Amino acid sequence: MHEKWLVLGGGVNDVVGYADADWTSQPDRHSIAGYSFFIGNGTVSWSSKHQAIIALSTAEVEYIAGVHAAKEAIWLRTLLDELGMKQDKPTVL
Repeated sequence: MHEKWLVLGGGVNDVVGYADADWTSQPDRHSIAGYSFFIGNGTVSWSSKHQAIIALSTAEVEYIAGVHAAKEAIWLRTLLDELGMKQDKPTVL
């Protein structure tokens, strides 16, 4: 029997994430926050949504977006660990 598997990102197992937010550009003053996570060159997780609260500053909206992304990073690290792809280094966000 031949074993085959999907290789994502060309052998790089490190997770890298990006997060950003758009403060008060919407008429309802709810900011938009988003993130994207990559393994190698492949996107494995992403999100973009209105934030539930109205942020009072750019610092606050970026903090909220960062926390939203950090929760996803923890979930991805746990999933990859269960799949045998242990993450030994910190996840860059």
